[in-house]
Amino acid sequence: EPTIVAITESEKSLYRENGPGGGVSFIKNQAECPFRAFARHRLYAQKEEFPELDFEHQERGTLVHKALEIFWKQTRSQDALFKLQQDNRLVASVRNSVQQALNKHANEVSRQGRFYQLELERVHNLILGWLQVEMKRSPFEVIDQEKEDHLEISGLKLRLRIDRIDKAVDGKILLIDYKTGAVAPADWFGKRIQEPQLPLYAFQTSPDGVAFAQVKKRSHKLQGASDVSFTDPGLVAVNYKKYSNCSTWEEQLENWRINLKALADEFVFGQTQVNPLKGHSTCRYCDQQTLCRISDKAQGSIDMEDEE
Repeated sequence: EPTIVAITESEKSLYRENGPGGGVSFIKNQAECPFRAFARHRLYAQKEEFPELDFEHQERGTLVHKALEIFWKQTRSQDALFKLQQDNRLVASVRNSVQQALNKHANEVSRQGRFYQLELERVHNLILGWLQVEMKRSPFEVIDQEKEDHLEISGLKLRLRIDRIDKAVDGKILLIDYKTGAVAPADWFGKRIQEPQLPLYAFQTSPDGVAFAQVKKRSHKLQGASDVSFTDPGLVAVNYKKYSNCSTWEEQLENWRINLKALADEFVFGQTQVNPLKGHSTCRYCDQQTLCRISDKAQGSIDMEDEE
């Protein structure tokens, strides 16, 4: 079966101006399964979502992101965080940030008073728990949030957005991506990068470290990878040298550039084979199985074995 579907001239023109539909997620999808990237970002095949009365998981994650953005826009540094705690104003400040974030969803929750209250309490408690991690870190200043940038890779123009950029007292820069579910920093490494957001932004800015902020009930942690010169007692660091065989942070940044460009080149070349990176676990939550027919192929293999 053909696995190459060449990109047309009209597609090339569109991608040079706006990038593939869905932004940087095309690299994640290309890494996990080239056919998924083809279906979602070239065919624009997407599962139709039906409206819910309350928030879906993604909306709840967005709410946490927004509340944290509002909080740090007002607070700005770890010193200011400690001052709020010392003055017994931290609880009120967090609550106010969550209320402001919820008000941006006024249409969804205005007629659901009980749901509004439950969601307010949930996010309020979640962020208070997360801030305990922030207090254990080395002193820092939040110098930017939701920062947008543009990157050109393999003739594709991408718009990037980073949740947060911190600066330590010695000037070291840490890029942070908020996650409300479980995270695996190992997904940054290997040739097929499954979590490209931070590596892509590092591609552009060469920070001293990158980290997932796992804002998750009973499992708050800051997990990342960094240059040996970057130290933070609140950061659970993974050994990037173990995963990528890079001996220095500069080599790791270059390794990301090479591997990200290789995935973008695959997409531009038109590689569309059905090839899930982790087999069934990759396919489990994919909405393209009616197109790729991977279950039919798997059944066909079983039938062939039965005939032998």
